[in-house]
Amino acid sequence: MRLSVGDTAVLEMENDGVRTGSGGSGGSGITGLRERLAALGGTVTVQSRGGRFRLTAEVPLVTGRAGTRPVAGTGAGGGLRDGRG
Repeated sequence: MRLSVGDTAVLEMENDGVRTGSGGSGGSGITGLRERLAALGGTVTVQSRGGRFRLTAEVPLVTGRAGTRPVAGTGAGGGLRDGRG
C-alpha cells in the first residue's frame, strides 16, 4: 500500500490476487467506492494483471470553496475545515 498527498491524495493498494474469506461482506464493493469518491471529485481505477490486483483511489484535497480542505475522518463539521489552520 502506498499513500501520497499533495493537492490530491492518491492511495494505491496491490495484492497477489489470492482471495481470502467468503467474499460475502454485504457491502457495495468497488462500485460503492467509485460512487463515494466521485461525489468528492475523485476516481477509482482497478487493474488485474499477471495474477495481481491493483486499486488506485484519487481524491482532490482542495475543494472548489476557497480556503477549505477535506479532513481525514468526517466529524460533526462535515469533514471540512478552514484552510487558515
